[in-house]
Amino acid sequence: MKFDAKEIFNCKYLSKNIFQLPITLLVATVVLFPLIRIINKPHLNGSIEEETRECNIFSGHWATYHPKEPYYNNETCPHIIDQFNCIKFGRPDREFLKLRWKPYGCELPLFNATEFLRLVQGKSMAFVGDSMARNQMDSLICLLNTAGRLEDVTERYTSKADVFFRWWFSPGYNFTLTILWSPFLVKVTGADQRGRSFDGSMNLYLDDSNDAWASKIEDFDFVIFSTGQWFYRPLTFYENGHIVGGQQGGKFKTVTCMAFQTSFKTIMNLKSFKGLTFLVTQSAKHFEHGEYNEGGNCNRTRPFTKEERQGYNYGELLEAMHDIQVDEFREAEKEARKKGLHFGLIDISDATSMRPDAHPDQYGLIYNKNVKFDAKERFSCKNLSGNIFQLPITLLIATVVLFPLMRIIDKPQLFGSIEEETRECNIFLGHWASYHLKEPYYNNETCPHIIDPYNCIKNGRPDREFIKLRWKPYGCELPLFNATEFLRLVQGKSMAFVGDSMGRNQMDSLICLLNSVGRLEDITERYTSKDDIHFRWWFSSNYNFTLTILWAPFLVKATGADLRGSAFDSSLSLYLDEPNDAWVSKVEDFDYVIFSTGQWFYRPLTFYENDHIVGGQQGVSKVQDINLYGYKKVFQTSFRTIINLKRFKGLTFLVTQSAKHFEHGEYNEGGNCNRTRPFTKEERQGYNNGELLEAMHHAQVDEFREAEKEARKKGLHFGLIDISDATSLRPDAHPDKYGLIYNKNVKVVDCVHWCLPGAIDTTMKCEAKEIFNCMHTSINIRKTMALLLLLPSTLLLLIMVFLPLIQIINSNQSSISTLNSTTAETRNCNIFSGHWSPYLKGPYYNNETCPYIIEHLNCIKFEQPDREFLKLRWEPYDCELPLFNAKEFLRLVQGKSMAFVGDSISRNQIASLLCLINSDANLVDVTREYTSKDNALYFNLWYSIKHNFTLTIIWSPFLVKAMDDDPYGYDHSLSRAMNLYLDEPDEAWVNKIVNFDYVIISTGQWFLRPMNFFEKGEIVANKRRKEDMEHNLYGYRKAFQTCFRTIINLKGFKGSTFLVTHSPNHFEYEKWNEGGYCNRTKPYTKEEMLKYYNHWNVLKSFHDVQLEEFREAEKEARKKGLQFGLIDVSEPMAMRPDGHPGKFGHLYYNNVKVTDCAHWCLPGPVDTWNQFRGSEIVLSFFLTTAMKFEAITIPKGLFLFPCTLVVIVVLIPLMRSLNESASNIYGTNFEAVETRSSCNIFSGNWSRYDKGPYYNNDTCPYIADKQNCFTNRRPDREFLQWRWKPHHCELPLFDALQFFNLVNGKSMAFVGDSIGRNQMESLLCLLSSVSHPEDITTKHISNYKDEMYFKWWFYADYNFTLTTLWSPFLVKSTRAYLNDTSLDNAEKLYLDEADQAWTSQIQNFDFIIFSGGQWFFRPLTFIQNDQVIGCQLCQNNTQHDFHGYRVAFRTAFRAIVNLKGFKGLTFLVTHSPNHFENGEWNKGGACNRTMPYASMEDEVAMHIPYALEELHQMQVEEFLEAEKEAKKKGLKFVLMDITDAMLMRPDGHPNKYGHAIHKNVTINDCVHWCMPGPVDTWNEFLLYLLKMQIFHYFSAVS
Repeated sequence: MKFDAKEIFNCKYLSKNIFQLPITLLVATVVLFPLIRIINKPHLNGSIEEETRECNIFSGHWATYHPKEPYYNNETCPHIIDQFNCIKFGRPDREFLKLRWKPYGCELPLFNATEFLRLVQGKSMAFVGDSMARNQMDSLICLLNTAGRLEDVTERYTSKADVFFRWWFSPGYNFTLTILWSPFLVKVTGADQRGRSFDGSMNLYLDDSNDAWASKIEDFDFVIFSTGQWFYRPLTFYENGHIVGGQQGGKFKTVTCMAFQTSFKTIMNLKSFKGLTFLVTQSAKHFEHGEYNEGGNCNRTRPFTKEERQGYNYGELLEAMHDIQVDEFREAEKEARKKGLHFGLIDISDATSMRPDAHPDQYGLIYNKNVKFDAKERFSCKNLSGNIFQLPITLLIATVVLFPLMRIIDKPQLFGSIEEETRECNIFLGHWASYHLKEPYYNNETCPHIIDPYNCIKNGRPDREFIKLRWKPYGCELPLFNATEFLRLVQGKSMAFVGDSMGRNQMDSLICLLNSVGRLEDITERYTSKDDIHFRWWFSSNYNFTLTILWAPFLVKATGADLRGSAFDSSLSLYLDEPNDAWVSKVEDFDYVIFSTGQWFYRPLTFYENDHIVGGQQGVSKVQDINLYGYKKVFQTSFRTIINLKRFKGLTFLVTQSAKHFEHGEYNEGGNCNRTRPFTKEERQGYNNGELLEAMHHAQVDEFREAEKEARKKGLHFGLIDISDATSLRPDAHPDKYGLIYNKNVKVVDCVHWCLPGAIDTTMKCEAKEIFNCMHTSINIRKTMALLLLLPSTLLLLIMVFLPLIQIINSNQSSISTLNSTTAETRNCNIFSGHWSPYLKGPYYNNETCPYIIEHLNCIKFEQPDREFLKLRWEPYDCELPLFNAKEFLRLVQGKSMAFVGDSISRNQIASLLCLINSDANLVDVTREYTSKDNALYFNLWYSIKHNFTLTIIWSPFLVKAMDDDPYGYDHSLSRAMNLYLDEPDEAWVNKIVNFDYVIISTGQWFLRPMNFFEKGEIVANKRRKEDMEHNLYGYRKAFQTCFRTIINLKGFKGSTFLVTHSPNHFEYEKWNEGGYCNRTKPYTKEEMLKYYNHWNVLKSFHDVQLEEFREAEKEARKKGLQFGLIDVSEPMAMRPDGHPGKFGHLYYNNVKVTDCAHWCLPGPVDTWNQFRGSEIVLSFFLTTAMKFEAITIPKGLFLFPCTLVVIVVLIPLMRSLNESASNIYGTNFEAVETRSSCNIFSGNWSRYDKGPYYNNDTCPYIADKQNCFTNRRPDREFLQWRWKPHHCELPLFDALQFFNLVNGKSMAFVGDSIGRNQMESLLCLLSSVSHPEDITTKHISNYKDEMYFKWWFYADYNFTLTTLWSPFLVKSTRAYLNDTSLDNAEKLYLDEADQAWTSQIQNFDFIIFSGGQWFFRPLTFIQNDQVIGCQLCQNNTQHDFHGYRVAFRTAFRAIVNLKGFKGLTFLVTHSPNHFENGEWNKGGACNRTMPYASMEDEVAMHIPYALEELHQMQVEEFLEAEKEAKKKGLKFVLMDITDAMLMRPDGHPNKYGHAIHKNVTINDCVHWCMPGPVDTWNEFLLYLLKMQIFHYFSAVS
């Protein structure tokens, strides 16, 4: 459904009774569904949003940028008018094109024409103004030209000769663009309104807008005002028909602001205007040495620096005009907001003022009184050339993307970056890192609100290092403070800081931070005396935001001689059960309340409750000293008060105790804090106030947590801003002697408060993050409540009918949410390939918190001295391995069961898992209910009642049946041989796992023992010595074969199976029982591992055997719908010689303690295995769930009408979420324009594309000689500069990584002739940017002659098999062509028998791609039922032209539909046309065109090959019939209709630059396709169709 964004605002108001009508529920769904899509759409443009939302993109500098070439030039863009075409008119230098605008603190995205056109699809845009607006619009047209030329439609609206009004149209995107000439925006009269003479006087009617634009823009979606240059002219001003003033040329008067007032007022009052309005600020001009008519010029060849710009002639005038524009814009913006309209500012003044080098100067064509200016009379220093206008256009994109959606989407979504960066880590735990800003957020000059006590720089502090540090949380990034983002978040709201001077300190920091966006107005006098510095009120009129500090240093009622802090040693009385009315009476209607206090609790205090003394502190001799009692009670009282306030609905924050840093005495004893750098963690250990700060912090947090629980019951939200740890590290950031703090009128050193700017600014970043978190939670809760209220109670009862279905969906939802956090990080990389990197947070658990650590793995308990082995974390090369999340894991396995099967390494892993989930699982050991006490060491069973989750370890060190007097290995004698029955699985696990959901196989170490191998009851080999590796690996391989085969064939088993690969040991110098040890204390790098690890070759042999058997088993499992997953720990663990117990384990051999270099310490590296498994289980669970949905059948009578309404309201959002999750897995947003099924991607044209091909003959080794046009010296390259452009959407570029994600673990076969091979080789080249395959043809083909026709490739990284199966007729043939290369002899085709060359191979393939046709132009004899029924190109039998072609496809399709066991996806690539002209292929025909046909309608130029239309029609008809039959059997057929697209590409063939089929005959090849070339588009189609099939699958599931 197409949905117009204009209608969004019409969906705003719904009748309060609307949801009482069942039928209206259906209507609401229809109305809201498109809205959901619109809200989802911004994610398409997340790159722009991510890069621009945290900084001011208009503040920056011009940086060198060396693109291969600019976006366009005067040759590629025919729309550059002469006035701006500097290159055409001889400008010699090009340096002005090699600069790009670089905002401070972020990156401005490159202009993306396709993205822009998607945003404005179906919309219209008008530039209104003078020639600067025209300049900018021409830039935009050239930029968009790269994605598809715009059509000049000016004549539909005005005379084409009128260069001041132009109209353009993009038919592909239904986008209209125009320039409406109006240089003053208001009505004007005078001799020259088109600018032919620059000194003629003009009359401006300031209160009357110019009808040239006002009468046209009402239905436009975007209106962009851009003007200013004409206001330098002689002007006379009129209002109400009377002269009100004027100006002389060049004497600018501010009365011209009326022109902008009138324009903005006009646009706001237009009756039906719903568009977005942008103002492009004044563009700079750069005449030097005189004005335009006085010999002035602008012949600089590089931009100004900031310093050079200081002497810029027009600086003050430009600034004045800019300020007027912005002031009027801000006023208009407020009024617009009231009417639901949106205004955006594109502030280019600063950027353009630095570019004196970018004007045309003498290289433009500007006329004054019909005379072109010579060197002495140049006007062209106003307009801009080159790529400078890419700046405002790119800025416009950012604004178009972000601005309108801000109001539509819930605000928290704007701050996804904060959520993404911080949601998985504690932002309050970290360290201070160097951060070399050019300058801090503000200084004492830019912020006039810093009060003297904190103004360290003003008061003479000499060092600046304390402001060059930034808080760096461990494991994530704290975003820079963004004033605009903060103000948007709090727009229309109010915030109160409640507490002591630390709250004031923090608020002053916030005011300075916000000052960069717009100064706050001090409105204190409206509420209290301005002289009272303890109560301040501020207001932002632009954002309707109120900010205050409410002085209440104890939060509760206090009395005494000094409540304002001028004497620090006087005693005060605190009434702990009475909150201070100074804040209680004021905060009830505030949106945010921030408690920040603590320093006053160091004073002498007396505590009262119920008006009786209950204690005191700090030298109050008459009462008991109970130091933290009062501190806790004031927070209890404050939190209870705010929770019980009748009207309060706001968010409450607690800022924890801020550290003070007096050294060598207290404040009144000569103490100071003159350090100039922060503490390290170690230095902080000796910090004087550390213990007291920690005690106060714990007291605060404990009270906060209790209050938070109570608040939640009332629907209130509490947030914690925990600054104690961060501030305790900053002794250098206090004012010290550079503050102005007085005690009894004597100045004292201040080591309590914080300098501004300084460390306290960090607390505001934390606050912004916490506001976001709380607001996000609040909005989600309110949305949920709203949904419930909308449903009548009768409908709610019907949910009971759907409860089982809802539970299935919900269980899937929980796993899908896991997918979003897990697979987003891991889906595009191999998580098992990486390195170990430092991780300072420490382990998940220790030997005190986990009771499940086995004694001989409890390294810490047995006094292993180093802890460095615990401070490492596995880091994959190309992604992040998520931290183990116990809650998420348990949610995923809720109601399920998991079995570890193997040896003591498997037990090692399960012990790790038990420790990881211990805090959340509430596990009960139920082993004794299932086995004897003696056997409990080797079989254990745990159960989580809370999660209904069962976990077990099943001892089976060989996986197969093993006979010995010592089956459990108590006797470790190496002389004892084990008898292994390799074809009989161990009943110990086979009898137990049938009903388990997850089975994890892990074993290997026991295969190093002496063994005898039996098969079918007879000995087949024995292994007595360690050197008997061949026998050893034989038994190892067979054991896994038997194990996997048993699981696959186990009746009733439906679970997921994981293989944990071989875990290495690290014995050095000797064997384990001969003094070998492992006393290394750090991991290997990969290079060190390969160099020093003695057992690498042995490990690799074991690993390779496991992997080979796993891959084979995985294929067989897939046929039965079972899931196999690999947890490949071998390489990561080979790098960890430091992770074993060594001599600190308690492992015994014959009652003698031995060194253990086989198992792993707990906690230790083995915990990473469970992180791996968490990621693998997520993927497995998703696929399993998808299959379960296919199996759901619902009784026909269930969907009665009322119940259906419940499905619409309750289930659609859940299903939609499922679809979105699916799209996340496969790396595609299926709601994107390019993948919407409403567009036919096969109908379009070839458009210019100058970026070049995906690969070339140097980068791709898979190009066949006869398609390698460049190797064969094809001279032209034009045929590579085209890309297929569907008429109504965009075909995505080929993404190799995305393709691999889709086909991971799958197989694909191209079946047909050399055209199919042509496409497959193109695919090989396209994929080569990510991975190269192994040629495994010889494993499948024994006849060397067949290697020319059959090729097999395998991508080990993605377990993906690719093949081409030669079958040029698809049906059985005599294949005489293999021995007789003559093209005159008739080939016999058995039309009713499919070719065994492909039917015998494809049963287990996932994707089959048919492609054929060219061989049906040969002489053919047709045979059916073993009888000749006709022939083609023959004389003796009946002529049946192309009869065989139709029947061959019919037979092929029938064969695949009826192929037993085939479950794959079948594609048909339609007939690929040849382009022989002036003769047939063997009679001199050639194809030497170098350009594609313009369109399918280009009948004059187009040469259509013989019978192409008939062949195409036959294919499609047969395909459609087969598709119907396939559907009945649950199979899917997909059409890839390339015929029309390739018919337009006569230039894409090798022609004479390919190799002929016959070595001794030179012929032209106009059948196949050059590589690179148009054939690459086929694989763009293929990827698109694969994505669409997944999308349709999940839609069908929904």
